[in-house]
Amino acid sequence: MRDLSKETIIPLCKAAKLLPSARCPHGVHVATLHRWIRRGVRGVRLERIRIGGTTCTTEQALGRFFAALSSTADAANAPSTETRSERTQLVIETAGLLTPASRKGRPASATKRAQQTASPSSNPQAVASTPDNP
Repeated sequence: MRDLSKETIIPLCKAAKLLPSARCPHGVHVATLHRWIRRGVRGVRLERIRIGGTTCTTEQALGRFFAALSSTADAANAPSTETRSERTQLVIETAGLLTPASRKGRPASATKRAQQTASPSSNPQAVASTPDNP
């Protein structure tokens, strides 16, 4: 638990007016702060305290919230060592749409069909339909 005696407690309505907004000169809407508390943003939630019937936060909690958002955004924008095609290949294999053995770009079902038509002995219908077999 945080020591609230060392933090500056502010009601959400005042905290909303402190924050800059690109769309509104008056700051962000109070509902935005409630959403940050309830659902969070990219897995980071704003800390809150209740004093009587008033929901409050602290200036320091806002700072921690934005710092955490900045660090998650920096981690998401970090350059990857994998190429885009390698990441796509991994996603496709994980989803089961492509087996590692069939990396030529065909789905697993198409590879299986190609193997069955290549070896007629494995498919009884294919053997029965050949002209050499009476």
